[in-house]
Amino acid sequence: MRGRNMTTRLRGFSFIEVTVGIVLLGLIVAMSSQAIFNYQKSRNQLVDRQVLLWAASAQLERIAAGAALDSLPPGGFLPEGISLHAESQPGEGDWRGLTRITVTARLTAGGGKGLREQISGFIPAEGKP
Repeated sequence: MRGRNMTTRLRGFSFIEVTVGIVLLGLIVAMSSQAIFNYQKSRNQLVDRQVLLWAASAQLERIAAGAALDSLPPGGFLPEGISLHAESQPGEGDWRGLTRITVTARLTAGGGKGLREQISGFIPAEGKP
């Protein structure tokens, strides 16, 4: 049996244990914030690519409806920073009698990286119904 005058061990955390816990917590926060930053960056790039595809597709539909090849959408419809370029080629083989229209949409994203999306479609050649 132990006596009353024996010193009892103090319960609780030491300074070292608290410091190690705080450092580990800081490392976890740093790694997770980097993962969140990378996710947000790739998500923004995906959204930019979708916008480029929609702009190119809309331009292709405008050209198929009769708009001039070099015409741009009315002001305010094209998001800032996006440029469109359209080219035409006569159809070959089974596509003879049609014109292949290729629309390229470009955007300079954050950090100076350029994004480019391209879409093509066939429309009746000029002068043919």
